[in-house]
This record gives sequence, structure tokens and C-alpha cells, in this order.
Amino acid sequence: MSKTTLTISSKTYSSWSLRGWLLARFAGLEFEEVLVPPDDPAARAEILLLSPSILVPCLRHEGVTVWDTMAIAEYLNEIRPKAKLLPDDLVARAHCRAICGEMHSGFAAMRAALPMNLKGHFPGLKVWS
Repeated sequence: MSKTTLTISSKTYSSWSLRGWLLARFAGLEFEEVLVPPDDPAARAEILLLSPSILVPCLRHEGVTVWDTMAIAEYLNEIRPKAKLLPDDLVARAHCRAICGEMHSGFAAMRAALPMNLKGHFPGLKVWS
């Protein structure tokens, strides 16, 4: 059996990487975490070998390569059904997927204005008018 790896950038500054990492942990998947520095130009070539979109996270498990957080969530839900990453009920699962899809592909303006930074402290930052 090949080892399982999850390639990510920063769990502190990349919500995409943190999501993939949390999903794999919640699924109970044993994996090696491979960190690719987000600010390293040489890392781009390394990521391209893993992911056609040149994005992380990227999960490699038993000969299968899955990139994109939503695809990783669906894959983990299938290989680890006892983890219950998605609801069992058809309607609840559809609702869950709709919400996840909206969060995943929407809110571009909010993500641009409020990038993820778990170490940041911004006293006096006015978020809402």
C-alpha cells in the first residue's frame, strides 16, 4: 500500500489548505503532511505535478490523486463513511452540498477583503459600515 500524503501550503494563511487538513483529520485518515511554501516560486512546478489547477490541497491515497477541497471532501466521505463528513439523509446531504458549493465558489469580495490570517491582530479594523 502506498503512503497517503496531503500536500498543503499554510494552515495559518490558507483556508483551502486548512480545510483539506481538517477533513482528512476528521475522516480519521492517516497521512503525511507535505508543506509547500506559498511564497516559493519553485513550489509552483512541484504543485503542477500534483494538481492541474496548480492549487493545494492535494490528497494522494492508494494511487488516487484528488485536488480541490470539495473533491477531497466527497472522496473522504466515500472511503470513510463512518466519519459522517456528509449527512446520511438525501435532502440534508443535498442542502449541505449546496451550502458548501456556495461557500467554495462564492464570496470572492469578502475573501479578498478578509484574507485568512490566524496570527493577525487588527485592532480597530472596520469590517461593516
